Amino acid sequence: MKKCISILLMGTMLIALGTSFPVPTEAAESVPLDMQQFTIWDENIAYYGASYLRDCSVLFDDQDKIPASTENTNIDKSLWDETARTSWQPNMQAEYGEAAFTVDFGANYVITGICFLDVNGTPTWTISDGEPFSWNTLKTVYMDGYQCWRSVSFEQPRATRYLHFSSDYQDSGVSELAIYGYYDSDLTEEQIAKTAAKTNSAASSNLTAGGRVGFNAFIDDPMTAIMAGGMVREYHNFSWLLDESGKTKFTQGTWGDMDAYYTAMKQSGITIIPCFQGGSSVIRNNGSSVPEIPVADGADTLSPNSYALHAQTMYQVAARYGSNQDIDRSTLNLAEGQEEKVGMGLLTALENSNEPNKNWSGKDNYFAPYELAAMCSADYDGHERTIPNAGVKQADPNFKLAMGGLVGNSGMISYLNQMKTWFDYNRTDGKFAVDIINVHIGPDTYNPEDSQFRQQIQKLKDWIAENAPDTELWISEYEIPMSDQEIEGLDNHDNEAYQLAYAQRVVRTNLIAIAEDVDFITKFQLRDEGEGVYYNSGLVTQKGSWNKKPAWYALSCMTNMLRNADFVEDRSSEDVNCYAFAERTTGNRILCLWSPTNSQKK
Repeated sequence: MKKCISILLMGTMLIALGTSFPVPTEAAESVPLDMQQFTIWDENIAYYGASYLRDCSVLFDDQDKIPASTENTNIDKSLWDETARTSWQPNMQAEYGEAAFTVDFGANYVITGICFLDVNGTPTWTISDGEPFSWNTLKTVYMDGYQCWRSVSFEQPRATRYLHFSSDYQDSGVSELAIYGYYDSDLTEEQIAKTAAKTNSAASSNLTAGGRVGFNAFIDDPMTAIMAGGMVREYHNFSWLLDESGKTKFTQGTWGDMDAYYTAMKQSGITIIPCFQGGSSVIRNNGSSVPEIPVADGADTLSPNSYALHAQTMYQVAARYGSNQDIDRSTLNLAEGQEEKVGMGLLTALENSNEPNKNWSGKDNYFAPYELAAMCSADYDGHERTIPNAGVKQADPNFKLAMGGLVGNSGMISYLNQMKTWFDYNRTDGKFAVDIINVHIGPDTYNPEDSQFRQQIQKLKDWIAENAPDTELWISEYEIPMSDQEIEGLDNHDNEAYQLAYAQRVVRTNLIAIAEDVDFITKFQLRDEGEGVYYNSGLVTQKGSWNKKPAWYALSCMTNMLRNADFVEDRSSEDVNCYAFAERTTGNRILCLWSPTNSQKK
């Protein structure tokens, strides 16, 4: 067993070579620490919030029933009988990684020992101190007891801001933890700076209210349908960009011509952000499918270098479609037959994945937060320019990177927190290396105003203000609850009341997002799916028919009325919602009024 020991110096005042040391103080008393005052987070959150799993908070929910010290683990029988003995179990699938959590004391504490309530099983626990991504192993503990408290002590403990715990089995076999030690010092200026928020320096998109609203679309959707939006998120498979040798191609034969498509969008006054989703068989093919995490077999998924080809392809996109015309042509890596073009000024941003935290598709397609952060760092600026000709910022400093849209409300903040930790401890500038934080959320009730939608937005905006100021927020997919309007035996396409309510709720959802200062909001999606869950999810009918629904006309009206206007204020009363907008050129006011009910009240 490897043990790293550091001696805590509390010696006499010395003056040598101009260096002074603190006056000795009497050792502080080791006591059970109040864990409620510290930040504790699970690292394995693939199924965060699932009812059949338990996060690490269960390890600290009976702190009034723990042993008084590591030297004496006996407790009163009455306390033992009252102790919940449900073990920490963050996952059921080992492929998603080890069970692990981190304690941030928010100051420097000397940890003298730990008690475990070992209830069942035989997992191995590892206890570490130090800093994230450079942990120092203190102890390895084999949980081979049963329904008993057991302890470990550290003979020569040292001060640390963090403790890290991991178990090699998802059912950790432990139901309660007690940590013993004492406060040593406040964080140093260097420690504070390490995790302080770094302001995003990218210029604001400054889009009008109408320009912020749109939908998800494909390159083969007709412009007569696309013209309803001010903003389009283009679904674009990453694999389409690469030839067999890993060079970039922008003309896809029968599939389409990106140059022509993006040019047409700009000429129509529509902002487009391509979502480069999925992986490529050029990078990895596991035989039955192409994993979405774009790294070679056996590569370290926490290293930005493993995402080099992905990041270099993002560079090629930004070099061609961004605004920088001074691109070194020798950095272009184009497939045969592709014309050299740079600085076309057709795109301002791109998105580097789609729903990267989708836990239902297997680990090959699920990015853990640290993995997505590593890829974003590469796609942003080639991980601080250490990867040559990689990342959108190396091609065009004004080009923006949007992270893939996170899905699932319960774990979004935890996911973002872990991404920030990776950036804090793996980038020298500590920058949260995306310009657009991107999520998939929407109303969860029939009346958007009564749902948690506004609160969800505000929670994300608050997180951004505290952790990544001036980073933009994008809702790139949402859907509307509609089961209350369904009529048995009647196709929803033929249900006029359904289609009218759908149109109203789409507009109301967009208005709420604009009022809450969301930078972009794009609906899932422009066209219906041919069948299944999303059979009626579009603003127009399925590919090939393209029939416009009432929701298409409602959205088109909204984006055109607000095309040159900004949200000013909420003038709503109890019975009527009223949002005021002002024209940028004339200052004229536009009022949007509606009944925030589900009763067709006029």
